[in-house]
Amino acid sequence: MMSIIVSNYMLVNLEYIARVLSVNQEVMSFILVPLGNSFPDLISYYIAFNSNSPDLVVGQLSGSLTILFTVVFGLIALVYPFTVTQPKSLTIDMTAVGVVIVVFALVLSDGKITRGECWGLTSIYVVYVASVYIFDKNKIEEFQDEMEDLAEGTEELPHYGSVPLKPDLDTETFTSMEMFVASLDLCLSVLIPLVEPSQVHSLFSIKERFVNSPLHKHWLTAMTVIILDYEYFEVWNPQIIVPIIVAAMLVVEVCGRWLPEKLNNIVVAMAGVTIPLMIMSNISIEILQVLKNLGLIWRISEFLLGLLVFSISNSLNDLITNLSLAYHKPIYGVNACLGTPMLNISLGVGLNGLLVLYQRGQSWFEFHLHNRVVFVSSLLVMIMPCLYLYLRGNNWRFDRRLGLILLVVYFITIAIEGVALTTL
Repeated sequence: MMSIIVSNYMLVNLEYIARVLSVNQEVMSFILVPLGNSFPDLISYYIAFNSNSPDLVVGQLSGSLTILFTVVFGLIALVYPFTVTQPKSLTIDMTAVGVVIVVFALVLSDGKITRGECWGLTSIYVVYVASVYIFDKNKIEEFQDEMEDLAEGTEELPHYGSVPLKPDLDTETFTSMEMFVASLDLCLSVLIPLVEPSQVHSLFSIKERFVNSPLHKHWLTAMTVIILDYEYFEVWNPQIIVPIIVAAMLVVEVCGRWLPEKLNNIVVAMAGVTIPLMIMSNISIEILQVLKNLGLIWRISEFLLGLLVFSISNSLNDLITNLSLAYHKPIYGVNACLGTPMLNISLGVGLNGLLVLYQRGQSWFEFHLHNRVVFVSSLLVMIMPCLYLYLRGNNWRFDRRLGLILLVVYFITIAIEGVALTTL
């Protein structure tokens, strides 16, 4: 659900703001597309930090990275074996990811995550994006080519997350998954403002009629007031809320007639970014509470809960998305796998950690540094060099043997952690 919120609403509105403000489109695409895949995880990490659960963040992030480098890499090599045509570019990416993982392991080595370490992790992503833009514009151009290749032949077709939908066909031709995703999207369309709604396509004609009707903006105005009240004020008094909704509708109507269209659209787009953040944060809070309750019932640590449970559910989107990319061209899936750790570590731990530490006036987070953390951290540090040596010795070919090796590594890791779980 959070993937649909990000891809169908939040990113669309962000892209419009960037376009109106004349931000370099190539750079924004290079940043926004990977960010779209990782955003639900980033929200989850923030909520966990804010709930004083750094162990859950460490476990979830460690588990997600393990799945990414073993299961996703392994399935790409197993299902779509291929030879890398540009080993130099892949080597640079693998080196950058390897450095970030080593830095992350060093951050974890003392059982604390400090403000200085969070600043350092955040700076890594800023430096990475800046260096790519200044010194390696070819990488951005290659990324643009990838996006164009993926879009070729699918122009005008709406996509919901990783599920492509084809308009103008009978509903019998759609899979149950496509219908389910489209139904979720229909429900979200009554909550989240979307700039330029005339471009919306859907399996359900009722959505297209709704978002293009004159009543659409007034309905979303009312929903925005209600959501803001739920998130911040909790008034819940109809005698107060209803007049506020009516006043907001009048303001929207007057602004729509007297203010420039571009300015109105920017306001809508900003609301279309803010409301998804609120929805995703509330979903993450509920999921986190459920997981904490499960941890109490099962008597397992938050680290193991994040490593064995939370990370698997959060990695499903990466698995589907990256395998879908690999279907078009396997190297696209590999590149997507290498882009995720940079975001999740630098922003998920670094930026989120900074925000929560400054909000609380604290200097560091403490988590439990035990053998399981050391084991998983060591595994992550070793994976990238071992993968590089294998590829170099195998003429840069992702083959089925590599796929099987990586999958075996993952199941051995899970078995070892499972043994640790049973001995608690």
